[in-house]
Amino acid sequence: LFVICHSLYVLCHSLYIFCHSLYVLCHNLYILCHSLYFLCHSLYFLCHNFLYVLCYSLYVLCHSLFVLCYSLYFLCHSLYFLCHSLYFLCHRFYVLCNNVHVLCHSLYLSCHSL
Repeated sequence: LFVICHSLYVLCHSLYIFCHSLYVLCHNLYILCHSLYFLCHSLYFLCHNFLYVLCYSLYVLCHSLFVLCYSLYFLCHSLYFLCHSLYFLCHRFYVLCNNVHVLCHSLYLSCHSL
């Protein structure tokens, strides 16, 4: 039981690290998309009198990309907190299993000495 709990703890910790990396990646992507969105927004107002249709299409595309990145950012953020909670739950379970292991070992030594 101790080995299973320890393996589960290691798995949860790895999942937590993966989710944190994914969260950082999504956060950086969100910042990039946000910057691109404002660049396109500025370009749209600059080109309003000249290349209206082209710039408006580019603006709509950038805005859609911004919304997609923002949604992905919140999804990753939620996944990160879920993994973080799971990690702490697994850690608590690991500590419980370790305590049971120590108790069983003490009981074994007591029985063996009789």
